[in-house]
Amino acid sequence: MGRPVAGAGVVTVLAAVLGFATIAVLVRLYLVANLRDGDTAAARPARALMVAGGVITAVGLVLVAFDPWDTADAAAILTLVGGSIVFLAGSLVWHRAVSGRVSRSRALAIGALVCFACIGFALPGVVLAALVFAVLLLLALVASGWFTPPSASVRE
Repeated sequence: MGRPVAGAGVVTVLAAVLGFATIAVLVRLYLVANLRDGDTAAARPARALMVAGGVITAVGLVLVAFDPWDTADAAAILTLVGGSIVFLAGSLVWHRAVSGRVSRSRALAIGALVCFACIGFALPGVVLAALVFAVLLLLALVASGWFTPPSASVRE
């Protein structure tokens, strides 16, 4: 084992707090979808995707917490970013089944996460986890109505 790096404990604690915050945001997104939109037979498989995505993301957060400053490897990227994408895909399917519309904000969040997955090999794990958290937090704020994204319409 190598020598401990000064401040490594602080970064590990930061990664753990970031992990708990990310899971809390995923739970919030799950509850907003399930409590607000109701339950239909067509939406039930989406719930399984959301739960599986949350579990996969948690595994990725644990991998990051073990060595936060290490450059993200394929396992960390696939679990952290991929799990979040699976969660959001389930959320997208849920929203489509319940409302009949495709959620633009969820689709954009998936696109942002795909971009982060592409550059993940160049980032430390804790930075990748922070980016994933930021996307999920922004989505949770939009879903709860606390934040309205600016309009892209040229008529307004």
